Amino acid sequence: MATSKTRKRFSWLISLIVMLAASAALIFASDRVTAAVYGPYQESQPVPTVASMTEMDISGYAADDYQVEMVQTCLDESGAVVGYAVDTWEYGFNSEKPIHLRSTISTDGKLLISVEVLEQHESDYYGDQIGEDWYPDRFDGRLLPVLSSSESGRGSHIDGISGATYTSNAVLRAINNASRFVTEQLS
Repeated sequence: MATSKTRKRFSWLISLIVMLAASAALIFASDRVTAAVYGPYQESQPVPTVASMTEMDISGYAADDYQVEMVQTCLDESGAVVGYAVDTWEYGFNSEKPIHLRSTISTDGKLLISVEVLEQHESDYYGDQIGEDWYPDRFDGRLLPVLSSSESGRGSHIDGISGATYTSNAVLRAINNASRFVTEQLS
């Protein structure tokens, strides 16, 4: 009888080890697949240095369709075009005064070089955080499009500001409008 009990215990221990090994393999494989598919979107990419900018004439483009106010060509030190600084606007929580952003996008429209909040009138202690230095820095070097961390899909997932969902989503829409303008109108 002691051997039967020992066998049951040993059998249970073997089953536990097999289940733990299978779980570890599944987790490891899942992380590798996620890293292969989404890896570049989660990490910041190297960005080109912008040495100077010159304003473009956008009168011949459908700028209003993208809520674009102004575009500047971004040049590196050698004079090569490395991107476009696109000024856009979007309404956030404050439905009377829009947020004005400058999104600097690579020439192919795939890389977000930087974001600058030009003007905002969002609510105190929540949405107005987009005007602080730390907020726009989270976008530097992200692959486009940018998505809210709560959205599914391929793109760089960005955490919104807690309690400021309308503002956070407005910033993402403005950046993606700038990106679409570059890829659909300028490329």
